[in-house]
Amino acid sequence: MSQLSFSSAAHARRCGINIKTGEQTEKGKQRPARTRRATTPKLRKVRPCIYVETKTEDGTVYEGSNGAWLKVTDRAVIVRAPNPVSTNQMWRASAEQKNVLSRMAREYKAKVFRLVAPLLIAIGWHSLTDLCEARLVVQPPSKSRSYSNKTHPRYDVDNYSKPVLDALKGMQMLFKDDNIFISESVVFAEPVPNGCVWVSCVRLDDRQTDWMHTEVNMDWLGGRV
Repeated sequence: MSQLSFSSAAHARRCGINIKTGEQTEKGKQRPARTRRATTPKLRKVRPCIYVETKTEDGTVYEGSNGAWLKVTDRAVIVRAPNPVSTNQMWRASAEQKNVLSRMAREYKAKVFRLVAPLLIAIGWHSLTDLCEARLVVQPPSKSRSYSNKTHPRYDVDNYSKPVLDALKGMQMLFKDDNIFISESVVFAEPVPNGCVWVSCVRLDDRQTDWMHTEVNMDWLGGRV
């Protein structure tokens, strides 16, 4: 008999072990494959949308029937995302005192997926994995009354990128993981109804991606370049 012990014959069968001989059964030998399938991220069922493809001087614009917008150039891919929740609204404490995504954050992520994924699936997009720079242009929601550049309602500049980039990552999305970004910039542009954020993933050359051998650029920090 094997030295392995089980709490019951049913337990042994679930583990794929012959309780009489202690040897692994054919069923048990199949468990690693089942385990791999269980741990592999499941792809959601997405119905591709109809889209219009327009050639431009520097790339191709894809406009989906669901309102999605995407542009692909030789150096970058640009997508338009809905106005996000603030980073301050992304998390809430659970009963176990753990931080979990808030309802607003989950709803925003689902909204972006429903908008962007059908177009990406339709054009046969493969999620980016190369190191890139993230560039965001934020157009806050327009207001009926007049505001100055300083007083117009908007989030703090550092509250935009995390919700948007998190919503655009995944196996069926623009990039597999947001760890592909080694630099980031966020700027504001004119307000529009409902607001939106333009996100560009700019491909970098080998010299730009070698951040581990890049010295601190004091001219850049000092605003001289």
